[in-house]
Amino acid sequence: MGVEPSEVLVWRDESLHLSSAKLSVNLPEELILKLYEQNVLPAFKPFDATVYVHLHCHQKSLLGEEDTINALSLIPKLKIKILNTGCCGMAGDFGLKHPKLAHVIYKQSFGALDNSIYNNLIVTGFSCFHIIKHSTLSVCHYFLHSSIVSLRDKDK
Repeated sequence: MGVEPSEVLVWRDESLHLSSAKLSVNLPEELILKLYEQNVLPAFKPFDATVYVHLHCHQKSLLGEEDTINALSLIPKLKIKILNTGCCGMAGDFGLKHPKLAHVIYKQSFGALDNSIYNNLIVTGFSCFHIIKHSTLSVCHYFLHSSIVSLRDKDK
């Protein structure tokens, strides 16, 4: 499993040429869904809130939003709204090498959003998380962390 969608998807493509064995390279939400299907995932704690989700642009263009919605839907009472945002401006390390241009791209994608959503914002890409957190100084949440925090033991 990897945490940055663009890297996971490159590894997924390249793994076909690296080994004769079938390798499984997953995003966190894909792994969560696989564990759920195998009935080995502990239940999630109910979370009565609305979350807004920004999908990494590479993930959105190649995979869509279905797995992210399905994985978050495992959390009882959670309401999910996928944002219609474009690229956050990071594009891997591009934003670190060109911070001013990355910030312009970020503002074009996120500038019209209501600031009140940022405390309930979940982002799927670590690079997206980085620029959003540092541009807004808000408490946005990284997908994997949000999922782990919501887990609880089935017996409790």
